[in-house]
Amino acid sequence: MESFQKQSGEAFVIAGNFASVLNTGESINLTNSLVTAVVKKTGVDATTEVIETGTKTVDNALLKAQVKGGTSGVAYKITFFAETDATPPNKWEIDVQMKVKDI
Repeated sequence: MESFQKQSGEAFVIAGNFASVLNTGESINLTNSLVTAVVKKTGVDATTEVIETGTKTVDNALLKAQVKGGTSGVAYKITFFAETDATPPNKWEIDVQMKVKDI
């Protein structure tokens, strides 16, 4: 699982890259795709705490969202769930660990 570190006051866009799994001509369906977050240690939903509402976008094979906030010392698992426009749709997930550490 890829990981990155941020401070609680930072906010920036991250992306899940699905280029290696999309078929030629296949696209990510923004409406049916999700970006969610849980506290890694407990599994408690933390989506509203660390994912900025309304920032989910698709840019070619990238599913993007802005991360924000978080509690220093806590690790979060962010999941990019992409559903494609294929019939039937393909469904893919990428997990990323985000560690919040204020210096």
